[in-house]
Amino acid sequence: MRDHPAIDQRAIAALQELSTAGSDDFLCEIITLYLQDTPLLLAQLNQALAAGDGVTVSRLAHSIKGSSGNFGANHLAQLAHELELAAPLGGATVANVKALQAEYGRVAAALTASIASH
Repeated sequence: MRDHPAIDQRAIAALQELSTAGSDDFLCEIITLYLQDTPLLLAQLNQALAAGDGVTVSRLAHSIKGSSGNFGANHLAQLAHELELAAPLGGATVANVKALQAEYGRVAAALTASIASH
C-alpha cells in the first residue's frame, strides 16, 4: 500500500470552485481531458525513451508533471519531475517510466472515482 494519496482532494475542491454556478461540468470535463491526454503522452514518452531521445522524454515528462500537479497528483508530478531532470542527461530508464505509468494508474482510478461521485 502506498503511503501517499493518489490525488490531493484539496486540489480537486479548488478546481471545483472554478466551476460556474456550482456546476460539476467543468471539473468532469477537465478530468476527462486529462484522462484522455495523459495515456497519449505516456505512449509518446515510451517511444522517445526507446529512441534514446532524452530531450523529448524531458519535454513530455514536463507536460505530465504540470497537468498532474493541477489535480493534486503530487507523487505523480514528483516522479515526472525527476524524469524530466534525468532524461536530458541520459538518466531516464524503463524503470522510471514504469513507475510513472503505475502511479498514473492510481491517479486515473482516483480521478474516475471523483467524477463518479460528482
